Amino acid sequence: MFDRRVEQVRQQDAAAKVAVIAEGGGDAAALLGLVRLSHWLLGAASTCGVGSSSSGGGAPGEQDARQLLPEGLGSSRRLVTDVGALPHPQSTPYRILVDSGTGTTAIGLAIGIALLGLPWTVVGIMLAGEESYYRSQAQQLLSSFLQRYGPELYGIGRAEATGLGGARGGSSTVGASATAAAAEAGGAGEASAGALPLQWVPRLVPRRFGKVFPQDIATCKQVAQSHGIGLDPIYSLSAWELACWEAQQAAVAAAAAAPAAGAVDAGMGGVTATPVVMLHGGGALGLHGLAQRYPGAF
Repeated sequence: MFDRRVEQVRQQDAAAKVAVIAEGGGDAAALLGLVRLSHWLLGAASTCGVGSSSSGGGAPGEQDARQLLPEGLGSSRRLVTDVGALPHPQSTPYRILVDSGTGTTAIGLAIGIALLGLPWTVVGIMLAGEESYYRSQAQQLLSSFLQRYGPELYGIGRAEATGLGGARGGSSTVGASATAAAAEAGGAGEASAGALPLQWVPRLVPRRFGKVFPQDIATCKQVAQSHGIGLDPIYSLSAWELACWEAQQAAVAAAAAAPAAGAVDAGMGGVTATPVVMLHGGGALGLHGLAQRYPGAF
């Protein structure tokens, strides 16, 4: 994204000296912490026990449960639950929603999930570019990651870097399938990002990057007052909105399926459809800049 801006500056002033200092978001080294996060999510589930929460006994849907949508943003029977681990991580196809600027967080988490052979899917909400940019970013980061860390951390040589599920620690059926798909798509030892458990989706209300609508700030205020969750309108609000929408759809589908099934087995949040997990990436620093742009709202 910055390359185009640098080129524009250079064209405007041939004598200009422009240096781009990488902040780490688009570097392979940044993926290590995200791979570690995926290990932590799985390890926490093993430590806490399947289906338990950090606050004690009881079903996941009964621990500190809150309605996902604040009043005025729609109604939903879906509950969001604070848990110390993701229940049944090896068999539950979680959808993990991540707001995506450079896309590094979503890509790194997807790499970690593929290495572990987990049936989870990362959903990256595109905020700063088209899908072609994010696909290119995923391919570049995956290739760089395997070239730099594959042999050292996972015993993957360059000729073997066609998939991730066959790495150490990713021996499940899902991981094997990912490896086969990557080998077919990548070819000639080139890792294929298309085999990652990763989807790119647009924001529910599309806009150019950085654009803030008045109702966005109002929504962030309402969520903070209702749930104590701090959101910013540029990044984390996009993941919250999609999580709310998907949770509503899941609640409707579960309600429709309940009569036919006879009973609904209470999963995470009390709904049997694919659980939606929002990964809160922060964004609080951005609120300071917004307060300067819109002082009346703060």
